[in-house]
Amino acid sequence: MQKLKATLEHFIETNEIEISQPLLENMMENIGNTDAYLRDKLIFTSFYYFFDRGLLTSDQIEFIVERLVKEKLLVKGIHYSSSDDVFTRSFSSLLVALIFYFDAKSSLVKEEVLLPLIEDALLSIQLEKDTRGYVGEKGWAHAVAHSADMIASLAMHPLVKNTQKRQLLEGIERFLLLSSGYVDEEEDRLAFAFLELGKNHFTASEITKWLEELKHKADQLYEENKSTVESYYPRVAVRRFVTAAYFKLKKDEPENEMAELLHSFALELY
Repeated sequence: MQKLKATLEHFIETNEIEISQPLLENMMENIGNTDAYLRDKLIFTSFYYFFDRGLLTSDQIEFIVERLVKEKLLVKGIHYSSSDDVFTRSFSSLLVALIFYFDAKSSLVKEEVLLPLIEDALLSIQLEKDTRGYVGEKGWAHAVAHSADMIASLAMHPLVKNTQKRQLLEGIERFLLLSSGYVDEEEDRLAFAFLELGKNHFTASEITKWLEELKHKADQLYEENKSTVESYYPRVAVRRFVTAAYFKLKKDEPENEMAELLHSFALELY
């Protein structure tokens, strides 16, 4: 472990590294390590630099993808509540986000290698239920936020079919209604993913219908359980989500017609 830390610290400080097969295997083996410094500051940061600086060969990227799929890292322990497996799932989601983001720009990996990873990502989005953000000394779990980042990258990728993009939108809805009181900007990350989907893949009428149904479901959860504080959280999450999406779109693309749609809908929520 100390050797891995030293190798990655040296790389981050100097940009000097030999990306060997044993190094990649060690990084993948520890992608969900409960040592927050190793997992977040060293392993994930190094993966980002590997992709951003074009340091990985196609074979090395394919090894990473195949390891994610073979070991089912995106869904590891997903049926157990509050286990440390969330760190593996969550940081695997961030790695998948990197893969699809950079592959969309440069076609780094063969189609037949990526397709099973898309299916695993969709399954993860359908099943993830750990809504924790920061977990004490173990650092960020943040499975919902990292899933949102993965959704955003998948939304940009040409291999993702329209039917699968609908599943991504359903995943955003699921995470909003799953809220047990988000406090670490999960709604903002979901809003960004939604804009990546909405701006390019759905019509204004489809988005309007989806937002209306989302509000109805949040209201229904509240009415069915309004004696509990938990019933309040999905409504709050939806309101924050719509507000975040509106302000981000208004800032980046003020003339986009969806900005006015979001503004009108946000006013209904207050």
